[in-house]
Amino acid sequence: MGFKNQLPYYRKKLQMSQEELAEMIYVSRQTISNWENGKTYPDLQNLLMLSKSLQVPLEQLIAEDIQKMTLSIKDEEIKQCDRDTHIMLFGTLLIAISIYPIMSWLGWWGYGPIAILWLIIMRSALRIERFKKTYDVQTYRELEAIAKGESLDQIDKIKEKAKYPYQKAWIVIAYTGLTVLITLLSILFFHLFF
Repeated sequence: MGFKNQLPYYRKKLQMSQEELAEMIYVSRQTISNWENGKTYPDLQNLLMLSKSLQVPLEQLIAEDIQKMTLSIKDEEIKQCDRDTHIMLFGTLLIAISIYPIMSWLGWWGYGPIAILWLIIMRSALRIERFKKTYDVQTYRELEAIAKGESLDQIDKIKEKAKYPYQKAWIVIAYTGLTVLITLLSILFFHLFF
């Protein structure tokens, strides 16, 4: 049972009308009705007052809603983030492999296709960053948990945040190093066979 079902259940259990409960926590009867119909959700102060008035622990009153909020990331958003990741990785690989041959054959005109591909990669990277900011995930472990529809507890989240500066630096270094290595191998391959 979510909050909108819990509220009338505990209110009726105490044989209290909406108006009586509203007077106890200093809100209107319409506000109680909106909460019970799921139209609005009380703020923290009202939740605490409801908990006290209904003689129910706050955790029990909102437990199901917390679970829903924790796992509220839509599958479509996760799929979009995965697509953007693949676009970014494939685009970087494509640039690394093709930059030297394109520049050799097209000269300055080669910057056009490379720039377009780079813009596509940057768009995907920015969408990934927006996703990470929206859902407050930064580390690989947090992203992995989100993809599985799970969440990290508070202690694990703090540990992951502490690792983030180091992980980010290593990810950037490894990504750049691998891109440079692939580019150099592409140049070597181009010189050997063309």
